[in-house]
Amino acid sequence: MTHVPTSTPSSPYSLPSPTFDLTVLFSCFIASSTKDYMLNRCYNYKDKSPNGNKNQRPNDERFRKCTKCKTNNKVYRGSKRDWTISNLPISPMKSSQPLQCAKRGKIILGNREMADKEKGKMPSSIVFTCLFLLVLLVQTIYTEKDTCTSSNCVEGRCVNGTCECDTGWAPPQCKHCMGIIRLQNVEGIISDGHSNYTEDNKCMWLVDTGQNQSLWFQFHQFSTECGWDHLYIYDGDSAFAPLLAAFSGLIHKDYTTTNELQEIRTTSGKAFLYFYSDAAYNMSGFNITYRSGGCAKNCSGQGDCSGDTCTCHPGYKGKDCSDIVCPNNCSQNGNCINDQCQCFQDFKGEDCSLTSDKASWQQRFLQKDILTRVSSGAAVVGEDAFLVGGYSFKPLDFLVKYKMESGDLEVITPVSTENPAPRYGHSVVAYQNKLYMFGGVEGNETSKDLWTYSTTANTWSVQRYTSTVPMGVAGHTAHIIRGIMYVLFGYSPIYGYQNRIQEYNIANDSWTVPKTRGALVQGGYGHSSVYYPATDRIYIYGGYHARSTSNYDLTDQLFSFEPSTRIWIKLRSNQLPRYLHTAVIVDGMMIVYGGNTHNDTSISLGAKCYSPDLLLYDIHCNKWSQLDSSELNLHGARYGHSALTLDRNGGTEMVVISGFSGIMEDNALLFSPGNCSYHSSEVECEGSVQGRSCVWRSGRCLALSDLDPNDTGERSCDPSEGQEEICKSFKSCPTCLSTAFGCVWCGKTCVKQDNCTNSELMSPNSADNLTECSYQTEKPCPEQHKCQGCNSFPDCQWGTDRCESVEDPEKNKSSADTFNDLDDLNKTSCRTPCYLKTDCENCTSSSCMWCSNQQKCVETNAYVATFIYGQCMEWTTDKSKCPSTRCSDLHSCKDCQSNPLCGWCNDPSNTGIGRCVEGGASGPVNQTNHQMTDLSICPISQWYFVDCPDCQCNGHSTCLNVTGECDSCQNMTEGKNCEVCMYGYFGDSTNGGRCSSCQCNGQADSCDNKSGACFCRTRGVVGDNCDRCDEPHKYFGNPKTGTCYYNLVTDYQFTFNLSKKEDKPYTQINFMNIPSSSERDVDFKVNCSGVAYLNITMKKKSQGDRETIIVQKHSCNYFRAKFDHGEYSFGPEENTTFLVYVYGFKTPFWLQISFSQFAKIDLVHFFVTFFSCFLSLLIIAAVLYKIKHKYDNYRRRQRMMVEMEEMASRPFSSITVEIDRKYSQIGAEKKETDLRKRKKTSLKPSQIACEPLHHQKAAVMSLIVQLPTGEDEWTPNGASGVAIASALVTVGHHRKQSLEHGGKGDKSKHKKVLFPGTQDVCV
Repeated sequence: MTHVPTSTPSSPYSLPSPTFDLTVLFSCFIASSTKDYMLNRCYNYKDKSPNGNKNQRPNDERFRKCTKCKTNNKVYRGSKRDWTISNLPISPMKSSQPLQCAKRGKIILGNREMADKEKGKMPSSIVFTCLFLLVLLVQTIYTEKDTCTSSNCVEGRCVNGTCECDTGWAPPQCKHCMGIIRLQNVEGIISDGHSNYTEDNKCMWLVDTGQNQSLWFQFHQFSTECGWDHLYIYDGDSAFAPLLAAFSGLIHKDYTTTNELQEIRTTSGKAFLYFYSDAAYNMSGFNITYRSGGCAKNCSGQGDCSGDTCTCHPGYKGKDCSDIVCPNNCSQNGNCINDQCQCFQDFKGEDCSLTSDKASWQQRFLQKDILTRVSSGAAVVGEDAFLVGGYSFKPLDFLVKYKMESGDLEVITPVSTENPAPRYGHSVVAYQNKLYMFGGVEGNETSKDLWTYSTTANTWSVQRYTSTVPMGVAGHTAHIIRGIMYVLFGYSPIYGYQNRIQEYNIANDSWTVPKTRGALVQGGYGHSSVYYPATDRIYIYGGYHARSTSNYDLTDQLFSFEPSTRIWIKLRSNQLPRYLHTAVIVDGMMIVYGGNTHNDTSISLGAKCYSPDLLLYDIHCNKWSQLDSSELNLHGARYGHSALTLDRNGGTEMVVISGFSGIMEDNALLFSPGNCSYHSSEVECEGSVQGRSCVWRSGRCLALSDLDPNDTGERSCDPSEGQEEICKSFKSCPTCLSTAFGCVWCGKTCVKQDNCTNSELMSPNSADNLTECSYQTEKPCPEQHKCQGCNSFPDCQWGTDRCESVEDPEKNKSSADTFNDLDDLNKTSCRTPCYLKTDCENCTSSSCMWCSNQQKCVETNAYVATFIYGQCMEWTTDKSKCPSTRCSDLHSCKDCQSNPLCGWCNDPSNTGIGRCVEGGASGPVNQTNHQMTDLSICPISQWYFVDCPDCQCNGHSTCLNVTGECDSCQNMTEGKNCEVCMYGYFGDSTNGGRCSSCQCNGQADSCDNKSGACFCRTRGVVGDNCDRCDEPHKYFGNPKTGTCYYNLVTDYQFTFNLSKKEDKPYTQINFMNIPSSSERDVDFKVNCSGVAYLNITMKKKSQGDRETIIVQKHSCNYFRAKFDHGEYSFGPEENTTFLVYVYGFKTPFWLQISFSQFAKIDLVHFFVTFFSCFLSLLIIAAVLYKIKHKYDNYRRRQRMMVEMEEMASRPFSSITVEIDRKYSQIGAEKKETDLRKRKKTSLKPSQIACEPLHHQKAAVMSLIVQLPTGEDEWTPNGASGVAIASALVTVGHHRKQSLEHGGKGDKSKHKKVLFPGTQDVCV
C-alpha cells in the first residue's frame, strides 16, 4: 500500500503517476478481446444519469472521462476496481469465462484463445495500439518527476505542471477524498474517490439542500476494512447529531445500479457523513447516491409517493412497496388472508412453496423500534421472553417483554428504587422466575455486579459482595445448572481475555474460580454457548481471542464442558471462525446463526462483517453442516444479535432478535426447523439437516423430543470420523486425551490408538492418566497475554513480555483462584493497565491505543472487542498525533476542520486568528449537552465549519480585500499565510504565535522554525543550542567559548563521509593531534573530495592558549606537510598540539586525514635481515625436498613388494592359443585402398585377460608377446615363437610418459616412436 501525500507533490525520487488516462488502456484491452463488449458512451461530469460519473464537474470537454462500460444491462466500473473486471462475458451467450484486463499497472491479457475462437483474430491495428499504450504506461510510471495533464487531475485542474484540487480532494492527482465538502444539490453522488481509498485519511460531506425534506442515501457499492474503516451517517449537520449508521466491511464488492442495497433516511433535512480509514489496509471504498424528498426507494416503482409515504399498487406492500402480497399466489398451497399466505397442512414458507420437512425463515416476524439494540441479554421465563439492556445509537428501554401468547411487545418499568445502569455485553440467565444479569460494559467501565430481577415482583436487586469478588467481564456467556451459575470466559480490561470459568452458588451466595481439567482451551470474547441436558454438557463455539499482547484472531474451535467433572472436551471444528454470533439447541442440533467472520486482511475470500450463515452441529454425531441462507444476504446478515427458542405451533423455533449490520436492526427473524415426521425412509430421516436431529424408530421418523424418555436417540453415525488425521493435529497431552475422537498420547505425540506401540501410552479411559498428563505438561500460562491475568494464576508469573510457568507444587494443589488480592493494582508488579490512562499522551507512551472521541485507552489486542459497533471514530498509537485529536490544540482553520468534531471561531480582527472548538454547521455545541448549539461560545457570524475565512494571515498581516492574500508578513514571519518563522527564527506562528531568534551560541546560522533546534554548522557540535561536544564519538572542546575537535590518533588514517541527510547543515569540521614521540618527525596528509579550505595551527604548553598559524586558507584538495621534531618540540614536556580546521565545504563531502610518526629505515639492518630470512627459507625448502624424495623412494619399494607378492600368488595353468597365419593380402588391400584411405591400422596390442585388484585402482593384464628370434628370420623349429606375459597396470586414465632422452641437441626433427601402441589401461 502506498501512502498518498495530502498537501505537496511527490519528491523527485517517488514514483509518479501516469500522464494519461488509464481508462484508455483499460478499454483497449477490453476491445482487443471481444467485439461485443464496448464503451457505449462517455458521460459528462454534469450528467444526471445514474450511470454517469461519480462527481459533478464543469461542462467542459477537458473534463470528459469514460468511467463506465455497459453490456447486457450490466454496468462495470473501471476506476473503482483497480482496472480489473471479473466475469466479463466473451459473447452474449458465453458469460462463464472470466477475463482479467489490467491490474495496478500490470497488464494481464484475458482469455484471448476464447476470444479468437468466438470472434476471429484481432485486427493488427488494435494489437499495435495496445502495445504502444503499454510502452507509454511503463515510460510514464518511471518518469523522474511528477507532471500533470488535464486528464490525470481527476478532480482538479493542471496549473504549471501541478494539480490544483477542488475542495474535498487530495493532491497530487485529486482522485481521493480529503477534508470536508458541502453538497447543496437536491441529488448527487458521494464517493471516496476514483480508486482504492488512501490509508490514514478522513473525509466529510455536509449535505444541506435547503429543502427541509428528508434525505435518502442509496448504497451502490461498499467495501472497506471490517471493524476499522467506517462510514458514519448522522441525521443532522454535525457529528453530534443522532447517529444512524456506521458501515464497515464488505457489503457489496462491485458497483450495482439497482436499489437492492441499504437505503438510509435522515429526517432533519440535513446529513453529515464522515469516513475514516486507519493506517493499515485500503480497499475499493464506496459509491452512494442521495436525493432530497420522496419516498423510500421511490416506492420501488410499484406505488405512488405522497409526501414521504408510499401508497402501494395492488399486489404490493411494505414501506417501499417492495414486498409482494401473497407471493406466487401462495404457490397454490395456501390461502391469502390479510395480505399473508396461510399455508395448508404440510406446507410452509412465505409463499407456501416449502414442504414441512424443510427449514424456513420468516424475515419480518417482529418489527418495532423498541427492538433496536445489540449485545443485549435475552431469556425465557414461562410464556414470556425478556430482552434486557444492550447498546444502541439512540436511547433505549432497558427491559422489554415479549408475550408469546399474544405476540405483543411491552416495555417494563420496574417498581424498585435501585435499578441497574445501561450496559451491553452482559449475560442474562433465567432461573426460578428470576433473571440473573452479570457483568457487561457500563459506560467506560466493565461491571462485576450481579443483578437479579424478579418477574413476579417486578423489582431489581443487586448482590452485595462481602468476601470473594468476581472478575468483571464482558462478552461472556452464562448458564445456571443445578443452582450454580457458570460464567464462561469474557474480556476484562485488567486481566485480558479469559479462559477460566467463574461459579456462583445461588444458595450459598458465593463465588469461586474452579480448577478445570481436560483439553486446553483458548478463552475469548463474543463466543456462543448452549447447555444440553441430555448430555449434561455446555457447548462453547467460536469467539475472539488474543494470540499475543498485540495480535488476535477469530476461532472456529468447539469445546464441551462437563459441570459435574469440570472436564473440557475438544470436539470437531468447522473451518468457519466467527464471533458475536448466537447458538441455540433444538432436538439435539445446535443451531449457530450470523456473526462477524472478518479475517482482518485487505483480501476478502467471502468472510464478511455481517454474516447470514446458518450452521448446524449434530451433537450425537459430532458433525457440522450448513443450510443455505442466501435469501438473508441483504436484510438478514448481522452480528451482535440475541437468539431464543420458542415453543410455537406445536414445535420449537428459533427467534433472532435485532442485531447490527451497519445499522441497528429493528426486527426479529423466525427460523422454523423441518418436521421429521415427513421423511419416509431411514436414510432420508437420519440424513436430514433441516434444523433438528431426526431418528428412525419402528418405521417412523421422529424428532428427539418425540422419543420415549428411555430412548437415548442413538443413530448410525461415526462421531470419530477422520480420527487418524485429527489426532495428529493435537500437540498437547491434555487435549489429546480429552477429545471426542478417542485419541491416545503415545510418547510425545497424539495418535489413533491402533497406531501406538509405545509402552508409555496414555489413554483417555483412565482419570489418573488425565490428571498426570495435566500436571506434567502444558499449563494455562501461555494463553495469558496480560501481566495481571498471568499473575492471577497460582502457577504462572509474568516475565519480560510473556507469561511463564512457575514450578510450585504447593500452589498447584490449590482448588480455586480468587481476584481479591488483585483488586488493588498497586500490590502487583505489573504496569498500569491501559484502561486506567485518561489522556492521549499517557496512553500512547505505553503501547496502548487512544480513541479520541470516546476518551478511552485500550490494549492493542482489545480494540475490536471494545469498539465492536464503530464507537471509535479515530484512534492513534502515535504520541505526536495527540494534539490533532483535541480541538483546543488545533491552531489553524484548515487543521481545525480536519477534525469532524471541531469548527473554527474567527477573531473579529479578521487577520486569520481564532479558536477551534467543538461544534457543527449550526455553531459550537454546549460543553455539557452536545446535542445543543451554544452561540454564546462563538457568534454565528464568526463561525466556520466547512469553509475558512478568506484572510488566513495568522494575525501577522492584514489582507487585500479582493484576493485575500496577506499584505506583508510581520513579526518575523513569512509564507503565503505568514505561517512560518523567518530564517534564523523559530516558534509556532500560527494563530498569532510569536517567533524568537535562534539561540545557537554562534555555532549555527539557523534553527528549526518550529522547535528551535539549531542546525550546527560544525561536525561534532551537538545539542539543541549547539552547546555540547559529541564526546561519545571522540569530539572534545567547548563550543560555548570555542569549538569542538575530533581527536586523531597518530599513525592511523581516518575517513569522514558527510553525505547523510542529517549532515546537510555542516560546513566545517575540526581535528586535533598530539604527537607522542619527541624523536620522530610528524607527517601530515589530508585529501578532500570537493572545494574546501584548510587552516593548521599549533599550540604548546609554554604558549598557553595562543595558537600559532602554520597554514592558512589553503586548498584542501590534496595537502601534505612534514613537521620536524627538532623545530616543534614534540612529546609530553611541551605537549605540542596540532589543530586542523577544514571549512567552506558543502555536503555531500568526504575527506581522508592522518598524522604519522614512523621511524627512519636502517638499510644495512634491513638487507641483513632480508637475506637471513631468505637463506633460511631456502634451507628449509631443501630439507623438505630431501625428505619428500626419500619418502617417494620408500613408497616405490613398497609398491614393488606388493606387486611381487601379487604376481607370486597368481595361480598358473596351461592354455592353448590359436594364432592365424597372416597371408599376403596386397592384392586385396589394393582393391580397397580407395575405400579405406582414411582408416588407420592400430598397432596397439590387445589384452587377453584383465584381473582387477582389491581396490579397483590396479590390475594384472595378460597379453601375447613375440619371443626374440636371435639372428634368424624365423623362430627355430620346435619353438612356438610366442608367449603369454603378464604386467601390473593402473586402471583409469594413465599419465603419458616422455620417451625422449638426451639433451636439447639430441632431439631430431622427427620424433621416433620406440614402443608404438603401448597400453597400460584396462578397457
